[in-house]
Amino acid sequence: MNRLLFRLALVLVIFSGSSVISHAQSFKEGDFVIDLGANFSDYTATSLSSAPGSVTKTDKITGGVYSGGLEYGLFNWLGIGVKVRYDDYITSKDSITHFSPSRTGYDVILNANLHVIKTKHLDIPIGVGYGYSGLNYNIPTDTLVSTLKGKGAIFDVHVDPRIYFGNHFGINFHLAYTYFGYPQLVYADNKNGSSPNTTHLTATGINLGVGLQFKF
Repeated sequence: MNRLLFRLALVLVIFSGSSVISHAQSFKEGDFVIDLGANFSDYTATSLSSAPGSVTKTDKITGGVYSGGLEYGLFNWLGIGVKVRYDDYITSKDSITHFSPSRTGYDVILNANLHVIKTKHLDIPIGVGYGYSGLNYNIPTDTLVSTLKGKGAIFDVHVDPRIYFGNHFGINFHLAYTYFGYPQLVYADNKNGSSPNTTHLTATGINLGVGLQFKF
């Protein structure tokens, strides 16, 4: 993971030190861009409980990510903004209890985007995001409802090509490498309350999606 993050960061530095390719003002200082998107997520999660004798567990997590964001043109080549996301992860029905757990999350991310290529109808920003993330895992049975939930941080490196059909409206594509870190997820159930033990969980993977944007 560290090697990939280094390579992506190096790309950002190279682009920021070079001339931005611009033949038209598809993005400029003072612009506002609103976007809505739907993404597929594919993560590898590693968790470890603080309970004595616990071992590290690895799990694959996939699902959908639904987002809305706003970006402001600080300069002709630099935008800053915020994005809010809702994460709905895929789970399977338990073969014994026949109940289906739910795993959801929510994120609030601050973004900085470098607009490296701009033509009349094309804008390609690359950037980084950092923010707050929450995770909620519910496991129901006939008599017991268990939860594993907590808060942490999210970091991503992304590229979001935008295609405009005119001066304002268009579609966008999203590709990101994402990291989540939850230092203390708390387990609880409706009979015994909260457990004194916590779980440390990290996850890394990709987001791939499509969306709509409006610029004004």
